[in-house]
Amino acid sequence: MDFIVYLARILLNYDKASSSWWQTEVVPAVDASLVSNSDQKRWQQMRAAKLREIFADYAASVEIGLRRYQEEGRRKSGLLKKLVDRYGDTQEGRRQLALAFTLLDDQPLELLSSLLSSLQLDACIGVVVNSCQFDSWLQSNR
Repeated sequence: MDFIVYLARILLNYDKASSSWWQTEVVPAVDASLVSNSDQKRWQQMRAAKLREIFADYAASVEIGLRRYQEEGRRKSGLLKKLVDRYGDTQEGRRQLALAFTLLDDQPLELLSSLLSSLQLDACIGVVVNSCQFDSWLQSNR
């Protein structure tokens, strides 16, 4: 299930039709369906709950769409290759697809290896964390 949810999120971010549907139809429809009141926090909670509900339905439809690939077998079907061809034009897109496929028990190891080798893993990001700021952030996010 983690794979399906992750893939659904990738589609909402990288598939133009899915992204457009979410931004131009789903979000405005949810916003219009909610009664605006003075309690902004309550409104945001209701909005988030409704968007989660719609996302769950969307993820279920992604799962149904994947059934034909499961029947063929993930390694032989080339699902990862098809997704890379369609959404892997950026390094971040390829990285997200690789992360998604690591969530599978039956990982397409050869395709994943090829995909990972296409990433510029030598480009490292340095992060400096101030312990006081980190402790403060940790306390506020519990």
